[in-house]
Amino acid sequence: MTPPLVLSTVMIDPPTTLVVGAVTALISMKLIARGGLPEVWRAAVFSVIFSALYSLAVGWMFFFRPDWMFVYLLDTTTVPLVPLYLVFAFACVGLGFVSALGVGLLIHLKKAALAWATALSCIATLGLLAFMTAAQYAKVGTTQDFHAGVAKALTEDSTMVVAMNVVTGVLVVGGVTLIVLQVRRTMKGAQAP
Repeated sequence: MTPPLVLSTVMIDPPTTLVVGAVTALISMKLIARGGLPEVWRAAVFSVIFSALYSLAVGWMFFFRPDWMFVYLLDTTTVPLVPLYLVFAFACVGLGFVSALGVGLLIHLKKAALAWATALSCIATLGLLAFMTAAQYAKVGTTQDFHAGVAKALTEDSTMVVAMNVVTGVLVVGGVTLIVLQVRRTMKGAQAP
């Protein structure tokens, strides 16, 4: 049986927001072409908002399933979770901001091919990390449980399933809302939301 692909850990979340930022700028391409730097900034702000909500949504898992969040690379009973969460949230928000800003600036400078290449490299990075750590996503437990081969399947942890559904809901609702806002603005001729 192939393990389910679950994209929610410390290894995956910052690259996820990196992709969201790049895609936000791409979705805003026509707005940026018409509105210039203010539209680049708006795309970056939208990405920051989404990235902050996303990092908050996965916060429960960070504190209640921390070994899973850290892909069983370390025993999280030995690290200070609150300061690490602040760094994690900053990384999520920062990468979302930087990628939206960078791809948006490339679009503004009429370097569409570079903007697309940058966005595709962000997507490739996320895909590579997901591929490399897929086995860890399928199991939930402590680092010791995982390495001993006794961590249970993610689908057997009902609390984790609920948490994953919440994160998925935030990702889908937030992403769809962002896309709809930008598409509507594009159709209206770049009027402010």
